[in-house]
Amino acid sequence: MLNLIVNSIDAMRGVCDRPRELSISSEKLIGIPGEPEQDRLADAAGLEVERRTPNTDLSDVALTKSERRTRNGCVLVSVADSGPGLDANALDHLFDSFYTTKPQGLGMGLSISRSIIKAHGGRLWAKANVPKGALFQFMLPIAND
Repeated sequence: MLNLIVNSIDAMRGVCDRPRELSISSEKLIGIPGEPEQDRLADAAGLEVERRTPNTDLSDVALTKSERRTRNGCVLVSVADSGPGLDANALDHLFDSFYTTKPQGLGMGLSISRSIIKAHGGRLWAKANVPKGALFQFMLPIAND
């Protein structure tokens, strides 16, 4: 999270024509049938909502990721800024090792962040923040008790 926050602050340094805004939020997602926004976010994170029958008890609904299962859902963390935004041509390379858009950058922060999140069964991605800026989000499964 610290890397995403520092990147957002760095990106907004040159913004002078509008307010600089940094928004950090989190929410718990549980795969509940019939909630398209939850399903869309789960799909974006490489998860799928499993539905056994139309009358499935909510306790039987689970988010699955390959062989790993959690009945507790996932946490979605979002870091959004009002900086200049992301170059559409760079989106494919943002998480590559040694790729940077900063003059003094090493190009390791996002790559390391993604590998840490992936090692814990999650996923990190980026997209444009509307109307201006960048939005980085990651999902992590909540461990079963």
